[in-house]
Amino acid sequence: MTLSERWQALAARFDALKPREQLLVVLAAVLVLLVAWDGFWHGPLSQRNRQMAESNARLAQQVSTLQATITSLEARAARDPNRQVRARLERLRAEEQRLDRRLSGLRLALIPPSEMSGLLRSVLAREPGLELVSLESLPSEVALRDEPEASDEAGEALTGEQAPEPEPLVFRHPVELRFRGSFREALAYVRRL
Repeated sequence: MTLSERWQALAARFDALKPREQLLVVLAAVLVLLVAWDGFWHGPLSQRNRQMAESNARLAQQVSTLQATITSLEARAARDPNRQVRARLERLRAEEQRLDRRLSGLRLALIPPSEMSGLLRSVLAREPGLELVSLESLPSEVALRDEPEASDEAGEALTGEQAPEPEPLVFRHPVELRFRGSFREALAYVRRL
């Protein structure tokens, strides 16, 4: 029996049913089709859509968390923890350069120790009432020492024998000058110096 013959036999049997039975057969066929459609097509597709929606929600949450983390890290990177230290260091370097320039200017105004005796003699020679008795250069003395902040590896301050010796910064070169003359002439000489 061919497919067309089977179809005709089913149609003849359907036509032989009462209208109420025909309605029940059509409803049963539609119900079978709906159950088959839901079981094989709509149900799995609906479940897959639900799973994808849940997955999308999880991924969106992860993206949101990662974005918040990135924003936090960018903000932390923008806030340089050493910014204040660097600014202070720059200010201190500028101050050091300013003081170095000032010190260089002061050094130019100072007379070297080797020329001091000659200068004192020449100034004294301009004073008619004063007579040079003796001029002696004394040993130099430390006038100012650098006091470094000494600390060990742990940052603890070193004391006593552990601390390094402070370095001399400024020396004094004393000169002993003896001369004869009146007080008024000696005072005028000292003022010229």
